Amino acid sequence: MRRQSNPPTPDSISAPSPTSAEVCVDSQITSDGFARTREAHGPSETKRLPARNEMLARLLAVAGGAIICTDLDGRIAYCSDPARQLLGISGDERGRDSVFDWLPRSESVRLFALYQAMLDGQPRSMAWQAEGSSTWRSVQVQVLDSDPETNVPRLLVNTFGDQTERRLADEAMRRDALVLAQLQDAVVCTDPGLRVVYWNEAAERIFDWRRSEVLGRSVLERLPREVHEQVALVMQGIQGNGRETEAEWEDFRKDGSRVWIHWRSRALLDENGRFLGVVSIGVDVTARRAEERRRVELESQLFHAQRVETIGLFSSGIAHDFNNVLAAILMRAEVALGDQALSAKARANLEDIRRAGRRALAMARRILRFGRHDEQDRVFVDLRALLDEVACFVRPGLSPLVEIKLELPVASPLTLADENRLYQVFVNLASNAAGAMPTGGVMTLSLRETWLSEAKAMTTGTVAPGRYAVVSVVDTGLGMEPEIMRRMFEPFFTTKPSGEGTGLGLAIVATIVGQHGGAIQVSSSPGSGSEVSVFLPTLDGDSRHGGD
Repeated sequence: MRRQSNPPTPDSISAPSPTSAEVCVDSQITSDGFARTREAHGPSETKRLPARNEMLARLLAVAGGAIICTDLDGRIAYCSDPARQLLGISGDERGRDSVFDWLPRSESVRLFALYQAMLDGQPRSMAWQAEGSSTWRSVQVQVLDSDPETNVPRLLVNTFGDQTERRLADEAMRRDALVLAQLQDAVVCTDPGLRVVYWNEAAERIFDWRRSEVLGRSVLERLPREVHEQVALVMQGIQGNGRETEAEWEDFRKDGSRVWIHWRSRALLDENGRFLGVVSIGVDVTARRAEERRRVELESQLFHAQRVETIGLFSSGIAHDFNNVLAAILMRAEVALGDQALSAKARANLEDIRRAGRRALAMARRILRFGRHDEQDRVFVDLRALLDEVACFVRPGLSPLVEIKLELPVASPLTLADENRLYQVFVNLASNAAGAMPTGGVMTLSLRETWLSEAKAMTTGTVAPGRYAVVSVVDTGLGMEPEIMRRMFEPFFTTKPSGEGTGLGLAIVATIVGQHGGAIQVSSSPGSGSEVSVFLPTLDGDSRHGGD
């Protein structure tokens, strides 16, 4: 850098005035780094620094670095070769004996102010960017010699440095930190002992753990024990082969709630290939997991519906032929019973045949209805009255240890339905609830009305938004395992011993409810009883059937 010598400020910084006690001199920086001076008034002669300062200058030269020694006014007493190269100082330019002459004007002012603050003897430093360049310079100023009487600094050591590489590295670090902070994915770094050494803002947001709460702690402390072994194996594999590894597991938030995270992890190595730890990027896939579960449930429901429809069509054909055979049997039995000459024993046998035939005919008709999707015999049904009838029907057959309770509203919602088929639904559910309480308990039949603002997926299907009557059958019995709940509406699935159940009861219940535009929701757990809620669409508006 070359420019005309100017003081830092025209008003406040100027060359010292000569007095009777001192002589104003010109200086020239020579190849050995010392300041050669000649008198401005009187004969020209060359003088060296005092021997003590010369020794200090030699020591500074040995120490190395871009060093310039000045007084408080900035006059150069010593300048090392690295300092010359850094600031562009040459030994053949006269009239530029001040360090201020080799700095940008604004930085000269700052350095002068720095000198004035040196009166307390404490080191000072500053940095600046070279004009029209991306180069950064810095200087640290320390007192090398002071007046023993006034303690005013007489000789200052200015250690200059090139801060460009450090500034670029700092800027890169700030930029990287900004990028990591704005990532939507969690970034976690651990040391070889699995202790957390980095935790970005996304990790704070996903897990609700602040950075200060996890730094220095083992990453395993936050994880459920069931994944500890998996995590340890993943980390060992990364350390062993250095390759990127992907894994997915259920993690914990600070409040104990669970979150599914897909992790991509790889080894962090230094320039010599030494293992420093593991860097992991985690993506919150909780929503994706929920969507996958929902898709599996819908596929299962679709498969179930298709299976029911197929079985219904197949059974309808068999029931139709069986119905014709039964009709012929019953007709022959009726004709035979009209013979007055029959013995009492023969008449009793024919009566048994007729009763059995009629029961078989009723079963055949039920199978036929199971396979049909018509809307025959649909009327406005008072659900409150219907549940009263169901309770009266099942109560005599209940064990004395089973209590039945009704929770019915005064005003009953109405639904358009086949009353006989709904009666069959609720009797079947009540019988199953009683059978789930072999040692006694309480069965509750309740009725309420609800409004669904959006479609809702249930155990047997999805219902559209609207107003629904909800009939719930609740027992305090044995409860069910999740696998049984998943299959309970499948045709021919039963948990009863062989010969005690056909496995068609609940399948028919689900079919009837579905044909009425409703669905069934089941909740249960082993040892905690069960609740089966039937959702049936009600009439629009506020129409109710009041109780007596």
